[in-house]
Amino acid sequence: MMKQLLLLGMLWIPSILIAQEEDERYLPGAVPVEEGKVVFTKEVTDPSLSQSQWYDKLLAWAESRFKEENNRVAYADKEKSEFAVTGTEKLIFASNALSLDTSEMSYHLVVQTKGNTATIQITHISYKYNVSYERETQRLVAEEVITDKYALTKKNKLNRINGKFRKATVDFVDQVFSEIDQLTGRQTPVITAVTPPPAVAPTVREIAETPLSIVQPAEAKEGYMAFEADKVPQAIRMMLPDSPMRITAGDTKAPVEKNATWKGLSTMFGKDVATISMQESSPVYRQIKDKFTIAFTKEDSQSPWMIIECNKQGETTDGTEKTLLGEILHIWIK
Repeated sequence: MMKQLLLLGMLWIPSILIAQEEDERYLPGAVPVEEGKVVFTKEVTDPSLSQSQWYDKLLAWAESRFKEENNRVAYADKEKSEFAVTGTEKLIFASNALSLDTSEMSYHLVVQTKGNTATIQITHISYKYNVSYERETQRLVAEEVITDKYALTKKNKLNRINGKFRKATVDFVDQVFSEIDQLTGRQTPVITAVTPPPAVAPTVREIAETPLSIVQPAEAKEGYMAFEADKVPQAIRMMLPDSPMRITAGDTKAPVEKNATWKGLSTMFGKDVATISMQESSPVYRQIKDKFTIAFTKEDSQSPWMIIECNKQGETTDGTEKTLLGEILHIWIK
């Protein structure tokens, strides 16, 4: 009996060692953080390609790869030699006869070319996760899920829950960067940064008791407070997709588009942006030449509790819909 147990233990050793080796690439430093945000960065240099050639090559790759409903090139400017993709990816943690464990991941892929070098970043990563025993979909951000603080144990091993998000995200990033490597026919290592200790996520009570970072706009809006886009609390961001929304063009108050879709707040090329989509046939869309306003209301009120004023930066087409990116000028909250 003892010999059988010893033999059984020896059979398990190789599998344990293989699992440990496989996990090495997901341990400390696998998820880089810059200024508190998860940012995967890759730089590729090819002396045979000019800045314009790099841009055309990468844009062609992006337009070919990201061409589904929720995966598209959302912004492109050849003069500035930059473009951005908004994308979603289905992460599969487990799939068998007994269980199906998946999550939807959203992200931005941002590309800039300069000289013979291209810089690619994957950032603004978030997740929608359905848990069988909870009625509502969980909305999670990478900074509070896959960073070292949340995904690793005190012994720097992957924990069971957050670890699966971390592994799937790193695998996805590696796959995308590998595709970019193949464009030049050689392998270039991913450039990672040293991960500083992430800030502890605030509680709802702390959010309520913490003064907002107020900015002083040129003209105050009565009854509202103005503050910076990157200071919008996560609790408020999570409310926006389910809050009734109205869109107006320029400084006009009519017509009003009530069937637009909220896509989110983010940062692209150093600018805070808001993204929405609406039907191309919308009278409001046709009136938007430069500025537009996004107003969020409560179900039982027409008075906005949050207003975002934007300057249109770009748009993309998806069937009969237009996705608009607006540089944020002001954010107001009651």
